[in-house]
Amino acid sequence: PPWWGGGAGGAPAGAPRGLPPLVVVPTPWLEALLRGEDRSLQDLLEGRLRPKEVSYARALLRSPTCPDRQILDPLAVWCGDVKLIPADAFDQLGGAGGLDSTLFLPFEEAAAPEACQAAWSLHKLFQQEWLQIRKLLSEGKVTAPEARQLQAEGRGEEAVWLPLKVQRLWQKALGGTGGAGKGQAWELLALRAFLREVHEARWGGRAWQDEGKPEDGSELQEFFAAPRCAEPRVRAAGTRGLDRCEVHLTESLLCPHGRVGNPRAAFLVRRAEVETLLELSAAKGKAYRALWPHVRVVPQYRAGPRGQLLLPLGATCSVCQGKGTTAATSAAAAAAAAEVAGAWP
Repeated sequence: PPWWGGGAGGAPAGAPRGLPPLVVVPTPWLEALLRGEDRSLQDLLEGRLRPKEVSYARALLRSPTCPDRQILDPLAVWCGDVKLIPADAFDQLGGAGGLDSTLFLPFEEAAAPEACQAAWSLHKLFQQEWLQIRKLLSEGKVTAPEARQLQAEGRGEEAVWLPLKVQRLWQKALGGTGGAGKGQAWELLALRAFLREVHEARWGGRAWQDEGKPEDGSELQEFFAAPRCAEPRVRAAGTRGLDRCEVHLTESLLCPHGRVGNPRAAFLVRRAEVETLLELSAAKGKAYRALWPHVRVVPQYRAGPRGQLLLPLGATCSVCQGKGTTAATSAAAAAAAAEVAGAWP
C-alpha cells in the first residue's frame, strides 16, 4: 500500500488511523479460491468443506527484536505474494465453506515498522544503483580512440574491462534497448527492475506454487536455514541466475593466465564510474541483509571472486588473444586469477 512509504521524508509511516482491520492472505491461496481450484470435486461430493490450508511460505520473516515472532516481509506485499484484504470481507460469509478471518494473520499483528523501514531503505539504494548503471552506460564507456590516448599517456588504469554480458544485463534492467520503456518515468522503470530482482532473490526464478510445502508445517525453519537465492554459490556474469545472486564483473573475462583473454567479448568503461557502482551495490547488499539477516547470498555486484580486482586496459593476454580462451573454457582460470589478483606488471 502507498502508506507503507508515506512517512516524513519518504519513510514508511505504518497504517493510518481509521483503516479497517486487514488480514494477510497468500495470493496463490486466494486465486485458487476464486477459481474454484481449492477443493476437488470429490471433496465437494463427500461434503468436505474445510478450506485449503493457508501457507505463507516465504512471506514471513523472523522479527529481529523478538525471534519467536513472525512478521510480514514488506517486499512480499510489493511483489504481490500476499494481499491485504478487509477482515470483514470474510466475516460477512458467516462461516460458509469454513471461511472466516481467523484463518489468516491479522495485518496489525504481522506488520513491523522496522521491516518497513528496512524495505524502503533498500528500495532507495537500489534506485541509486540503477541510476549509476544508467550513467555508466550513457557516459562511462571508453571508445577505442580514447583508450589509445589513455594508453599513450600512461593512464591505462583509468579504464577497465567489463563483459558484454554485463552490458546486456544492465540494458535489460534499464528497460531494454528497444522502445518498451521509452517515455516512462525512470522511477517506474527502476521500480520494475527492483521488483524483478527481489522476486528472483526470494524465489530463485520459481513461482510460489513450485516451492512445495514442508510436511511438518515448519516453513519458517526451512526458509531461515537456506539462502534466499536459488543456489548459495556466487555466479559469474552471464550464467543462469546471475540477476538474483552476486554478479562478478571480471570472472567470465579471465583466461588461464588471469588476464583478459578475449577483448572482443568485453567493453571498456571508466574505472571511477565502476568503483562508484560497486560502492552503491555494497550498500545495497547491506540493506538486503538488514531486512533478511539470515541469508548468505544477496543480489550484489562485485569486482570478482576471492578479492579479484578490476581488469585495467593493459590487462589483455598476448597469449590468448585471438583464441577466444576465457575462464568459461578453462577450469584453471579461477586458481590463476586468485594468484595474480591485482598484480599487473
